[in-house]
Amino acid sequence: MSPALSLAAYAKEVVRLAQSATTTEETYYPAIRNFLGHILSERKLPFEIRTGTSEEREGGGTDLPDVALYDGEGDFIVVCGEVKLPSQNLEDLALSIERNDQIGRYLAKTRVVLLSNVRSFGLLTVRSAWSGRGAVPPEERHLEQVIEIWSSASALQLGKAPITDEAEDLADLVETAVTRYASIAEPESLARILARQARRAKADLPDQFSNAVGGLLDDFGKALGITFEGPDGEEFFRSSLIQTAFYGLFAGWALWRFSGSRAPFHWEDLGTYLKIPFLGELFYEFRHPARIRELRLARHLDIATETLLRVDSERFFARFHLPNLQSAAAKEEDIPTAAIVYFYEPFLEAFDPSCARNSEFGTHRLRSCSTRFARSIVCCGMSLAAIGGSQTTT
Repeated sequence: MSPALSLAAYAKEVVRLAQSATTTEETYYPAIRNFLGHILSERKLPFEIRTGTSEEREGGGTDLPDVALYDGEGDFIVVCGEVKLPSQNLEDLALSIERNDQIGRYLAKTRVVLLSNVRSFGLLTVRSAWSGRGAVPPEERHLEQVIEIWSSASALQLGKAPITDEAEDLADLVETAVTRYASIAEPESLARILARQARRAKADLPDQFSNAVGGLLDDFGKALGITFEGPDGEEFFRSSLIQTAFYGLFAGWALWRFSGSRAPFHWEDLGTYLKIPFLGELFYEFRHPARIRELRLARHLDIATETLLRVDSERFFARFHLPNLQSAAAKEEDIPTAAIVYFYEPFLEAFDPSCARNSEFGTHRLRSCSTRFARSIVCCGMSLAAIGGSQTTT
């Protein structure tokens, strides 16, 4: 269901509820849950949404978020939500310290809170400079965005038409909450989030490449053992380049994590962790001032790095198991199949659904044309297995 259709269904339901004298705040919860659930489903974001949950509070006690988004099997809360009646102003709610600073506690738990007064939704985050402990104080909160569906409580109660133009922006707000700010525990969730970011990076590439990038195209083709000819070939280059960059970033981060390094993780330093010449050289080439400026990749790699640093490592690596790629790689024809494994398969599905369904990209078939590309992914996995040891399964 598209965001516009989801919004229309939501509007019909909450207008009916707003016109009933028996409606309370809790009455709106199922409609909000269904609405947000449709958005997550349409955006293919694997999070479960619940209402009326109880979360143990650090230091004792319980938190009772009105709405909550959970990762994976539903045992890890990633976003808290607070719902108020339509008469409540979201700007005031963002600064609230009511109920023993409930909003501040939620922010301390998940670093992001979805606010709603039924007629609008807001994204509340923590200011980047704040590193304190305990409830986040009002002055350290940042109301990033507010999307209004009705301009006032009376407009909602009178059944006036919702502002349907805001449907996509509202869906983007929900997506931003889980992809830019929330913690991550599940490998599949991380793969899909990084894939969505990679799609934006690909869309941000320039329409035409200059000579500065043309050399990279030649080197990249030689490394993969293929050529990029014609419009389909260039499109395949763009897709392969971005996919390799993001998978290499993930591999480098995992290797950094297992290395026990105390140095902060930066994508610019991936050559330190990636012992695979092809990938190490690729990121070295990215750093060339002319190339990184033309490709517009720095901002996207920075965002992806922020995402990786929000991973709950203990939970994530308890769930992330690499197949035995050494045996799979023994037969060259099995390499592409072995490459599209636990992490890469959900990544590809979110990055390019048509490619995932058809195993075909234009005139290039994933199995036959990108064997060298797949081999680089296998090498990433083998390196991770060597470092992770206990993470490798047979």
